[in-house]
Amino acid sequence: MNDSMFKNRLLDEEAVTSIFLAIIKFQESLPARCQKGYEQETGTFIRKKLENLFYNMLEGHYSSEKKQALKMKAVMLSWGIYGASVEWKENGQHVTPEKFIYSTIPYILSGIS
Repeated sequence: MNDSMFKNRLLDEEAVTSIFLAIIKFQESLPARCQKGYEQETGTFIRKKLENLFYNMLEGHYSSEKKQALKMKAVMLSWGIYGASVEWKENGQHVTPEKFIYSTIPYILSGIS
């Protein structure tokens, strides 16, 4: 996932969907032994990457908020999006990733306004 794609971008439905699809694509690109054997490390890597991405996106649009408040929002968003990707991978593959994330977007975005 390229951070520069999201620089100065508003955190909206389209951005959340793009980020979610990038996570799914990354997870699916890993060899099977990495997916199972390194779940904790991979999850930590993805969540940290997402946290930084969300923090930068939020900072660009909510610069008047305190850093700690933006950090907490970024953490919450990173865990939420990552958790949704794990849930889709384990139980949601009967629908497309786009359809799966679409139903969760209102809940994800409600925490940032």
